[in-house]
Amino acid sequence: VELKEKKAMTRAILAEEKQREMRQKLSHNIKYRKTVTNLKVMSDEVENGDDTREEEHRPCCNFQLDLNSATFNMCVCGLPKVSHDQAKRFENSLEQITNRAVPGKFSNVRDSLQVTKRAGPEKFSNVRVAVTTAGHIPRQDGLGLEDFKGTGRGACASFCLDMSATSFNTCICGFAKSAHDTRQDDTQSSSPARRDPKAAKLKRQAERDAAFAAAARRHSAPNAG
Repeated sequence: VELKEKKAMTRAILAEEKQREMRQKLSHNIKYRKTVTNLKVMSDEVENGDDTREEEHRPCCNFQLDLNSATFNMCVCGLPKVSHDQAKRFENSLEQITNRAVPGKFSNVRDSLQVTKRAGPEKFSNVRVAVTTAGHIPRQDGLGLEDFKGTGRGACASFCLDMSATSFNTCICGFAKSAHDTRQDDTQSSSPARRDPKAAKLKRQAERDAAFAAAARRHSAPNAG
C-alpha cells in the first residue's frame, strides 16, 4: 500500500512539473510573438515614413512662447526654451567648424555638417568624420592629393587611412603609416620630457594652415596665368 502511495505521489509531482514547464514555454512563446509583432510594426512605420516619434522630440527652428501652456517658457512646438537654446548653440558650433575651412574649397564638408544639423546634437558621429577629412584636401574640390603631396613637408601630423589607396596602410596625404610613426618618434625624442600639450596643438595647427595656404597658392597660380 505504501509503495502504491509513493508511486502515485511521484506521478503527481512529475505531472505538476510538466504542466509548469508547459506554462513557462507558452508564456515565452507569447512574449516572443509580441516582440516579433512590435518589430514588424516598427519596421513598417519606418519604411512607410510614418515613424514620427523622433521628430516629435526635436525643437523647432523658431521659438514662440505658448501663452496657453501651463508650464513656464514653453514653445508652441511643445518643448521648453532650453531645448531651443541648446540646438542654437549646436548650430553655432557647426558654423565655427565650417568657417575654419578654406572658403569655397570644402563644400562637401559643409554639406555633411548641414546633414548633421538636421539629425540633431545627439547624432554628432559623422561630424567627427567630416572634421577629420577636413584636415586633408579633397580631390573633387580642385585641390587634389597631388597638390597636397607636393608641399614637401613629408607626412601629415594626423594619420587618416586612405580607403581607395592601392598600397596598404597609406594615409590620404600619400605617405605610409610608418612615416607618421617615425615622425612622431622623432618629435617625442627631440622634445623635453614634459612637453606643453597646448604648444604642440598650436604647432600642428600652424603646420596644417601652412599646408592649406601652399596648396591654395599652387591651385590659384594656373588660373591666374
